[in-house]
Amino acid sequence: MVESEDSPTQPLSTYPSSQSPLGDDVPLASTTEAPLVPFPFLSVDPADAPECWLSNAELIFHYTNVTCHSILSGHAMPTYQVIIPQEGLSQPYLMRMIMALSSFHLAYLNKDKRPHYLALANKQQSLAVRGLRGTLGQAVTRENCHALWVSSIFLAISKFAFSPNCEHHQDGCCSALSNLVDIFSMINGMMAIMRSSIHLIQIGPLKAIFSKRQGFRYAREDLQELLQRLSDLDGVLKSMNLDLDPSVQLAVTSALERLISCVTDIINPPDSGSCSMDIKILFIWPSEVSQGFFDLIRARHPLAVVILAHYCCLIRWSASAYWFCRGWGRPLADSVTSILEDSDLAHWAEWSVKVMREDEERTSNEYWYPDASTALADRLSGMNWVI
Repeated sequence: MVESEDSPTQPLSTYPSSQSPLGDDVPLASTTEAPLVPFPFLSVDPADAPECWLSNAELIFHYTNVTCHSILSGHAMPTYQVIIPQEGLSQPYLMRMIMALSSFHLAYLNKDKRPHYLALANKQQSLAVRGLRGTLGQAVTRENCHALWVSSIFLAISKFAFSPNCEHHQDGCCSALSNLVDIFSMINGMMAIMRSSIHLIQIGPLKAIFSKRQGFRYAREDLQELLQRLSDLDGVLKSMNLDLDPSVQLAVTSALERLISCVTDIINPPDSGSCSMDIKILFIWPSEVSQGFFDLIRARHPLAVVILAHYCCLIRWSASAYWFCRGWGRPLADSVTSILEDSDLAHWAEWSVKVMREDEERTSNEYWYPDASTALADRLSGMNWVI
């Protein structure tokens, strides 16, 4: 039941402080009220010295003038450009997340100053996660649920923007597949927390994000081939006696069935609806599969890796539209190839590996569609996902 406007604030959801879904070792923020500081929208944490204010102003300026336009949701641009920063004024962790995303975008655009902006991004993201975890450790309310929802989106996008870059790792220890699973696990955990408040988010200041829109769509021929290969894999698995542990069998078959369902909904949208494709399509499947499936990926289970490899095609096809999806294709292909090198299932990933290795400049099969999908709108706007 949605509480009335006059009722006292009640927590919609709580999350034990020792069980954060963010997968970050940053300590929880102190609940002690911070002293007042000048220009709180530029300096929202004692960690900022006065000389940092100008840098923060640069990041906010870049977000409101450039980064917000890179999300490709033209109908909701006022929401991304104005309303979300307004939410950040009352929820400092969101303002930090905005500055982190802006920093990652500047690092992408300015190769010569990449180390500088990556350092800024890491600082802002660490402070944002600290505040975010502190809020999650208390309660999700009608006042903070909007900022938490946006923060989870921006955190996922920021991690997409940073993770494929291996410059911060030692020789060869970067695994794009492991980084991707960490992002998915975070999305999955945030979904569980936000489920109780998604109805408030849909009718609140962010409602334009959930309304009918034009958005990026994948090429139909690409999706049809992906669906056919997933269906073939499903048929083979059902006909084979793999002698899998029941829990493994459930995690794998469920993940495959949900991926088939997701791709089917993209290919065959109903005649009318309230939501077309945009970046959130990348987060639907990760929000619906089990943590057990992610554990199988971490354990390098060949069958789970084959299934994930097919999903990775969506990331590769998104690279021409979204800057934060660039750079993932080849590292993911290398990870999959390495894991499946001695597996009898390696041939089931050959096509997806080929797709991931394609030149990211290819755009002839990626275009825009004005139509919408009710089936996906039900998933995106329903209570079963957060990102």
